Amino acid sequence: MLNIKDNNVKRTDIMSEEVRFMNDKKYNIVDYLLPLTDEEKILKQYRELKSSNSITDEFLYSLSSEMRNQINLIKNPIEITLYDSNAFVDTIQVIKVEKHMRFSAACQHSHTFFELIYVMSGFCVNKIQEKVIRMNEGDICFLSPRIVHSLEVLDESIIINIMIRKSMMNETLFNISENSNILIKHFSEIMYAKNTKHYIFFYTKGDIMIRNVFEMLVSEEYMNQYDQYSDSVKQRLLEVVFNYLLRYHSDDAEESKEMYSEHPRIMEVMNYLRHNYRTATLQNLAAYLNYTEQHLSRLIKKETGLNFKEILTKIRIQKACELLKKTDLKILDISTAVGYENTAYFNAVFKNQTNCTPRSYRIQFSK
Repeated sequence: MLNIKDNNVKRTDIMSEEVRFMNDKKYNIVDYLLPLTDEEKILKQYRELKSSNSITDEFLYSLSSEMRNQINLIKNPIEITLYDSNAFVDTIQVIKVEKHMRFSAACQHSHTFFELIYVMSGFCVNKIQEKVIRMNEGDICFLSPRIVHSLEVLDESIIINIMIRKSMMNETLFNISENSNILIKHFSEIMYAKNTKHYIFFYTKGDIMIRNVFEMLVSEEYMNQYDQYSDSVKQRLLEVVFNYLLRYHSDDAEESKEMYSEHPRIMEVMNYLRHNYRTATLQNLAAYLNYTEQHLSRLIKKETGLNFKEILTKIRIQKACELLKKTDLKILDISTAVGYENTAYFNAVFKNQTNCTPRSYRIQFSK
């Protein structure tokens, strides 16, 4: 995950070779990902030389500056913070899929986006804060932003990292079944509660359907040049993954101990707003929960750091973004659909939340 490369590199020069590989009747995505890259070969060689005390100056001087930096991280791991700009091609891309670089430094790091780790073959060691967990084939770890973790792969295992912008997870939240207990609570807690640093483990070894979807995700990333369809395809595939996890694997999912708010009803607040954002008011939410408005206001502020209006606005604008990208509805109709009768006011709120107008947002995602 730490070895994110220049995402602007074009794949056109190698596309024909990859397409021929994909069309081979014996094609297997593991066969495609298994060979060590040049960087992985160097890192493996360094570790082998180090274990036998055989590192020479000649070897070190022969390396590029980038590889020397990688080796320095192995020798002296540091804690790193990764931002959206480190992972994504541009401001439009919302999902990035890549194979974790094997034999690289296991630096502790955090990031501003979500991460999903899938063990396609072999195993890895995942250290989340102070907890060390061995992940085996089929295991999935879903990490929230800001949580400190590291990943170590010291053989030819294939580990897939999927980086997901928070904006994309907002959309996914609306598309997952309302009865989907674990992920809905997890996402709501992360999106709206204060200082949340959570993870969920799913154990899916032997689940052919989930494996097939992950293979499709990897193929979409590696075999197709990034275009206006890429994120839409990957987003739909991720929604399939999440729904399969909830259908077949939620009962044995392992959650971080700090998973949920100390106040159990804050999740009811979030679920109510998620399904009633168009007409929700503090008054009718308080009546639904049998609270006074004053008590509910204090509870929301204490648990989330935001007031009622701020949370409702976030949810409404998230839904508006989804409608702008996925429908041809007029902006006037979208404004009404998410709870704003005054289009001019909707435009102002939208710009305040996204730094662009609804029209500009739609143009960006129609390119």
